Amino acid sequence: MMSAYQQDCIKEYRRYADTVTILSAIYELFQRKKEIGKYTGIEIKLKTKDNIEVEPDLIALYDNETKGLLFEIKWSLPENPTFLQSEIEELGKYYKNFNNWRNTTGIVTYQDLILICHIDDVKRVVNMIEILCKKPELSFLSSNHFSICSWTITPSKGGEREEELRIFKVYGKTSNQLFDDLLEEPGGLLIPKKILQYLRFKFFFIKQKPPIQYTITILIQHILSGFPEDPGEKSYEIDVDTLYKRSEIFFPSWREYDRRTIQLKRRWIVESLNLMADLKIISRTSISGWWKIPKPIFRKKRDIKEALCREISKDKEKQMKKDLKKPTRILAKAEPRKEGPLDKYFKKQSV
Repeated sequence: MMSAYQQDCIKEYRRYADTVTILSAIYELFQRKKEIGKYTGIEIKLKTKDNIEVEPDLIALYDNETKGLLFEIKWSLPENPTFLQSEIEELGKYYKNFNNWRNTTGIVTYQDLILICHIDDVKRVVNMIEILCKKPELSFLSSNHFSICSWTITPSKGGEREEELRIFKVYGKTSNQLFDDLLEEPGGLLIPKKILQYLRFKFFFIKQKPPIQYTITILIQHILSGFPEDPGEKSYEIDVDTLYKRSEIFFPSWREYDRRTIQLKRRWIVESLNLMADLKIISRTSISGWWKIPKPIFRKKRDIKEALCREISKDKEKQMKKDLKKPTRILAKAEPRKEGPLDKYFKKQSV
């Protein structure tokens, strides 16, 4: 039976994987239905004349490229109300006057923002927005240029039903009526199984940092298992730079013609390798930045992410037990405070 830690670990993995699929699905939608807008980039920086920069997940233009459509996609949002409020308030940065839109003038009449978040976060987000939109400086939250969308993924069921993704609107609206109409169809915007399968083999990361179990799983499946080519080797040593260069081949940019969008960040690789070493999946070597990788990496028969989450949860539980066994520091009983000259003075004044 799975522990609570293991269940949460797998849940986080799936949430991130689904979010990558959502961004991919929106990207693919603009390729198929060009009438709703012109896709112009993923993770491209928009700048003001004062060089203030923002980096939406996806940017499109519509109405003859005179209006902008921005997408911000969150695989997870804080449960703490203070932190959640801060995340929502920060969305105001996308409503500045930018001057480097990818059209002939570099400017637009106005831009719409669509926040896409997981269904588990929707209720908290909408409740917070209904409170915050009353503030004059956050009026964009109740304007016709802001909306929130979410999604559901229905798993396949034998031969009766294929897997399908549906994206739907839960709050607000934008001025892009064609896009809004697609989201407001009964059941939401349908992305069929055939497209889902294609997208999952093409894209793996969004700009938001993935849970570490997701990065490790992707590294094992696509990078680490490919070294070395000699099948007789029981292990091999490799450095971070080589892994990073290989990841650029396996996880290329999002088809940007003037900028490289690295899907897998180097720091994510380093963090993952350190945890894998702590879990004794791989080993550190005497040379900094080099690692010893066994072949095969995982000898578990079960799904990699489930096996990995089991190891992570066991490690967390072990650490918790260690913390409980640590002796509690007993503080000495404080002595009564001695009466000083000022105490005597105040006593006299109160008589």
